[in-house]
Amino acid sequence: MGAIILDTNIISDAHLPEPPDWLLKWIACLGPESVVIPWIVIYETEYGIRYVERSSASRAAEVLEWFEVFLSKRMIILDMNVAGARLLGQMAACTHLRGFFETQPRTNKWGEELKNDKIKLGADVMIAAMSIAHGIPIASLNTKDFLLIHRHFPIPGLYNPSWDDWAVPPPIGWGMDRNANDDFEDGRVTGRARDVSR
Repeated sequence: MGAIILDTNIISDAHLPEPPDWLLKWIACLGPESVVIPWIVIYETEYGIRYVERSSASRAAEVLEWFEVFLSKRMIILDMNVAGARLLGQMAACTHLRGFFETQPRTNKWGEELKNDKIKLGADVMIAAMSIAHGIPIASLNTKDFLLIHRHFPIPGLYNPSWDDWAVPPPIGWGMDRNANDDFEDGRVTGRARDVSR
């Protein structure tokens, strides 16, 4: 099986109070040599846990314990390399992708500017840059932002496991078990592949 980068939303949904059964089965069928976690996904998950800690210390502690166990499993942790960093610089300079980097101001109902305490680092473009630099497809439950990036910087494969859908086909020779989700009878559309690079 080929290696695939897991987006933060897959990790987050896998630890919902009642995670989708199909998602747990899909992750379990990946083998440790196939799971690739970019460093930015670890950062985003840690930040999310610490952000929740402000309002629910007990919930944050529970998720943190789960995250520690998750990180102790054998998987590939992907760091940014020179090629990825250069691509990220090009992406940051691309006017069509500025929204990934800029935190929009918040206002109240009277139009007064509010303090924005959320951090926006451009995680999706970082994941995309590492994906391109290393030639590894991405698995995400929300492909919309990656498809926007793909229009300007072609991604080597984009897979949505909730639909068993390759929004961007993987590289020739890359392999995932044929129709890996076919055994899940939950009404999802399976086995579709499409190229949206045009």
